[in-house]
Amino acid sequence: MKGYPLTRVNNDTNASKSKQTDLAGIDASGKQDIFGLAEQVAKSRLKADKVKGVIEIDAITKLEGVPSEAWAYSLGGRSALEWVMEEYRDFTPKDSTIREKFNLYRFADHKEDVIVLLGKVCRVSCETVAIMMMMQETGEF
Repeated sequence: MKGYPLTRVNNDTNASKSKQTDLAGIDASGKQDIFGLAEQVAKSRLKADKVKGVIEIDAITKLEGVPSEAWAYSLGGRSALEWVMEEYRDFTPKDSTIREKFNLYRFADHKEDVIVLLGKVCRVSCETVAIMMMMQETGEF
């Protein structure tokens, strides 16, 4: 299934800046960085502006052109798009042992998949709302 035709806008000014790591040259993932610079990975924001029709993925990427109908389709009190954004957001466990040893999820590893998923969920939401409106007009709902 093709996703809804959302417009992806990348802000490359933040991506071109490099960040210096500690003197040992090891970045946050524990990998050796031979140049002493870590690849800048933007932390997920996954915030939505329903009025403007914009989903901010991170400091670098945002999706524009989200129709208002996509926000109307809700599951358990929140829209399907909000559900996806909340489930894929970076999360830091409160327990220090879990945070240090088992917190392996990085949004950057799944960013492209989440963007594709948001497009598909947007399409399904819009089509579902259109079907529900047609059913209401015909009296079947």
